[in-house]
Amino acid sequence: MDRSEHSAVNIWVPGGLASQLNGLAYDLFLSTASSLPVNLLFDSGGRQDRRLAIEELLQTPTVQGLRISFQEEFHPRQVDCANAARFGHRLPHHLRRYVHKLSQAFFTQRTPHLADLTMSDLQQVALGNPVRRGYPNDFAVAERMLPILATIITEAGMHDFLRDTGRSNDVAIHWRVGDYLENPFHGTYAWSAFDKLLDSLNDDTETIRIFTDSPDYVHKSVKNSDKREQIVIESGDIWNDLYLMTRSRIFIGSHSGISLWAAMALMQGGSQAQVQLPSRWFVQQSSEKHFHPPPETWRKVQKYEADLHV
Repeated sequence: MDRSEHSAVNIWVPGGLASQLNGLAYDLFLSTASSLPVNLLFDSGGRQDRRLAIEELLQTPTVQGLRISFQEEFHPRQVDCANAARFGHRLPHHLRRYVHKLSQAFFTQRTPHLADLTMSDLQQVALGNPVRRGYPNDFAVAERMLPILATIITEAGMHDFLRDTGRSNDVAIHWRVGDYLENPFHGTYAWSAFDKLLDSLNDDTETIRIFTDSPDYVHKSVKNSDKREQIVIESGDIWNDLYLMTRSRIFIGSHSGISLWAAMALMQGGSQAQVQLPSRWFVQQSSEKHFHPPPETWRKVQKYEADLHV
């Protein structure tokens, strides 16, 4: 079957695990909504933290029965910007933001420019008006496909983060830092935001597990905290971390797709888990138009207010 740009819906997946799961959810949705073939284009940008993490899911009987195809692409912008950022950290602080903005401007031309591909776009595919390429960041699609995804995860024999959630009597925090640090688009949350939330819980939980992509940064941030003896810093395989953070009865997320996936898992059915997510997802308010949360999950979770730092 011809899967060219002119006869297939191509979904570009340029991120890590959260984006990859979103891409698979889009493909599952489209496999029942359109007769057009769908191709997932995974682009790691050469970064280890964005390597294909769901290949086992793509090889399950359910996925293969839907004739879902995928391939790995490479666009160098992520690598180049990451290298520029590492170089920038060697410079005086007042020059770092300048280097970051310069790298973004210089390398943007080397990456495909794609609009958000939302649920309404996918519904247009079912009406015979296919979107040819797009970025899968509408979590309404993921939320709708959770039951099928649970089946696929079971078939793959992987740790199932969607089942038996919220049973451990501890607190899990997902603290996304990484390339968001000093990033004028995303920004990062400071430890003070989580510390304030923990104080407001009035909970007797003894263990606070912080899952992060930047363990050294987190260690420095919490070393003088009055909660330091309770804190365990986790930074392992991202799939395993997602599974572990969804075991906790209390979950505090950050502005990350992984936090949204954890929240969706914890808020399914009649779960008694307590979930807190930030109300702000971008430094600039005008960028919030790119935030498409899972509607049912977003309605159920509690939101906290905190400042994003650049």
